Amino acid sequence: MSPEELPSAWVPIFIAWRHVVAGDVVLGGDGALWHIAEVDESGTWIAERGRQTYESRPDPDATIAVLVPVTERDAIELGQEQLGARLVQRRTG
Repeated sequence: MSPEELPSAWVPIFIAWRHVVAGDVVLGGDGALWHIAEVDESGTWIAERGRQTYESRPDPDATIAVLVPVTERDAIELGQEQLGARLVQRRTG
């Protein structure tokens, strides 16, 4: 992969369900990629994969693999390693 392609690469990071937002792509327990279509106030997540829809109310503290740009993952890891930062909230769009 060339340096020009690196910002467009996506990698998984593990975060708590409470930080998952609509539009995220998560790695499901079945190993498939699922698109989070909706998150409502009750803590219900609606995920889609093709024509399949899955509704769930996971434990907000449980972790899930979410795909993020490699540059975002690197920034998170650098902040954690060098500054002791913790992820407390994510961007919403």
